[in-house]
Amino acid sequence: MNNFETVNTPADLVKANETVLSPGEKAVEALKECDYSESKVIISWLLENCITFHKEEAVKCLNSDTPADAIQWVEDVKGFSVAKDIIDNIS
Repeated sequence: MNNFETVNTPADLVKANETVLSPGEKAVEALKECDYSESKVIISWLLENCITFHKEEAVKCLNSDTPADAIQWVEDVKGFSVAKDIIDNIS
């Protein structure tokens, strides 16, 4: 995020706005403000999102010319599911 405490002139403001953060960088900056419980909810959501994505890709493989590729996607689902279970069961 831009540090506007160093903005003293219009030129400083223009310079501060030249730095454009990627969506990922913006997300990380916003996440720095989260407390423990908020962080845990976000981690759980991210893992669920990964699980859903990998399941969808596995189905695509099963319906393609390379159904064996689904095995790796399913293995990834298993790993993400284990990680989500661990996170969800931590106090």
